[in-house]
Amino acid sequence: MLLPQLDSLDGIEAQVAIIQMTAGDWRPVVADGPGSMLCSVMRVAILDLRRGLETFSAEAEPAELGLPGDWFPHRVALAATAAAVPGGWCLDLEIRTVARRACDRCLAELEPAVLEQERCWILEQGQAAGQREEDRLLEVAPDQEWAELDQIVRDALCLAQPEYFLCASDCRGLCPGCGQNLNERDCGCRPPAPASPLQALAGLRRPD
Repeated sequence: MLLPQLDSLDGIEAQVAIIQMTAGDWRPVVADGPGSMLCSVMRVAILDLRRGLETFSAEAEPAELGLPGDWFPHRVALAATAAAVPGGWCLDLEIRTVARRACDRCLAELEPAVLEQERCWILEQGQAAGQREEDRLLEVAPDQEWAELDQIVRDALCLAQPEYFLCASDCRGLCPGCGQNLNERDCGCRPPAPASPLQALAGLRRPD
């Protein structure tokens, strides 16, 4: 199995790179200071949490998270802080990416920055009593090595996107006559006359 050269990993100068080996798999893990770690997937090692891990971050491609590529064409970044609580840990997540949406009025394409904040709990089995139903809870078995955060990240980004997207609340849309984007300039077309509910009767003739 060929391993990547450490100097090919971007952005980790002056940091200690560790290659964690798993069966048939490798993933670079970068320690960037006491109590923090940068990992290459949207998950955190339970052992690191038990050892007092306080912060960690990760990046992933949209396809790796199951995100729709037409809405999310750019990489997703996660920054998290962890705090020990009875029976497990509380994680505060900050999720960043850049979306791509088309305005539903004028069809202009925009790439708005997205920042979502989520809180979740990672608890040992049998420690979930008292948690509210709306809490984001990950229950881990005693022999479980990783807590996967992919679904929490995916849900946060998808649910934050409005079904009806506008470039601005006062977007003027397109001219129904010529299709000109009215946010850019007026086209000079005369507005169509409002349709009358009696228009369908215009062609009817009265009996002689």
